[in-house]
Amino acid sequence: MSFGKSLILLVLVIAGYAVVFLDDETIRRLSAEDGLVETVGALCFLGAALVFFLIYRKNRKIRSNRGSGSRSQVAVLLLGLFFLVCFLEEISWGQRVFGVGTPEALADANRQGEINIHNLNWFHGKEKDGSRKSFLKLLINGDRLFSVFWLVFGVIVPLLDRYSQRCRTLFSDIRMPVLPVAFSVFFVLNYIISESMPALESLNYPTHPWVEIKEANCAFLLMLGSVCLFLRQPDERQCASRPRELSAVGRSVPL
Repeated sequence: MSFGKSLILLVLVIAGYAVVFLDDETIRRLSAEDGLVETVGALCFLGAALVFFLIYRKNRKIRSNRGSGSRSQVAVLLLGLFFLVCFLEEISWGQRVFGVGTPEALADANRQGEINIHNLNWFHGKEKDGSRKSFLKLLINGDRLFSVFWLVFGVIVPLLDRYSQRCRTLFSDIRMPVLPVAFSVFFVLNYIISESMPALESLNYPTHPWVEIKEANCAFLLMLGSVCLFLRQPDERQCASRPRELSAVGRSVPL
């Protein structure tokens, strides 16, 4: 990734945290349920899902024309479905859009009384009485699970692909989509900034706004990364001339 593109991406990642200069009420409103921050994050998840489906469709067409199967598309398809579920979870599966009420049984088990999974009591970091959950229960905390995902997909996999020949071969064999390694820096930077914001002495409100901004930035990075992968996909003519070299997802054209 060129210096210019990296600088632009850096500005965009940091821009979300510029709300620190706004008043407390505005910050709460922007980071509230269905607020601007959550809406942007949801749309980025949807964008990432659509792009991975486009990658799946394009590669399936190429492989069909070459007489190959579609088994190697599993990782791409699963990522598309995962981001689609993330989008639907963020909008509570369209509950507020269509004015659907929450079933009583689900409302009792959901911290926000909504139709979604990530707000179920099981996935929260604290018990209903506010006490911290045990270590084992915290392993299925929703925020932690998503953090594990972006850490693996956005940081570890690109670094292993860059610096380990054995891992690069494995990812190529299973057609694992690999983001440009520069994204690893921005995922980590986003996390560091989000964790640092509540520590500022001038901030007297909860950490929730920074969690929401961190998630929205992660969604934005994932969407932008999916676009990079799509733009780096070979066309049918390239695949016909260099099938082995272009077999891995997103490795045909340097960014």
